[in-house]
Amino acid sequence: MSFDPGPRIRNRIATERAIEAAAVSLVQVQGYAKTTARDIAQAAGTTERTFFRYCPAKVDAFRFGVQWVLEAAGWCIGGQPGFADLVSGVAQSLGWLERTRGHPRRHLMRVTETVDEDPVLSAAMSTRDAALVPDLRRTWAVDDPFAVPLTVLALRESLSTCARVGETRLAQTFVVTCRRLAESVRH
Repeated sequence: MSFDPGPRIRNRIATERAIEAAAVSLVQVQGYAKTTARDIAQAAGTTERTFFRYCPAKVDAFRFGVQWVLEAAGWCIGGQPGFADLVSGVAQSLGWLERTRGHPRRHLMRVTETVDEDPVLSAAMSTRDAALVPDLRRTWAVDDPFAVPLTVLALRESLSTCARVGETRLAQTFVVTCRRLAESVRH
């Protein structure tokens, strides 16, 4: 028997994918600064009101894949985790994504390439990542003030590395990035 999330969840996922795909396509053509929420909503076949229900800000149209990875990582960690536990949780969620052939992984790499290629979008994404840290710290019950921001930074950098060099081993690249990050902090 397979898991069926039901029509409500399927519709939500379809809308998220449509918004993210439209945002990526538009930014690749006209740049982030010239792309409006209205443009994205129209290209996604939805209303501007629906767009803002899913995306409080325009930059959020590029965050659905990363949000899923971080949410899935939360399912893999428990107790009062430290950096190593967060690395393990994110690596597990990336490992699942890596084994999922096709759309999700390719799409995440396309989103990452688009973010990396547009300096305005890249800066907006960095600001959004930083704003996400306090919520993740509470959700994951992490006391270490550095664990969550370092995990988010390593996730973003490892996805960029994978997109840049065509790497398909997302989890391994993430773990290596975390190891290198930890080593440079020690030195």
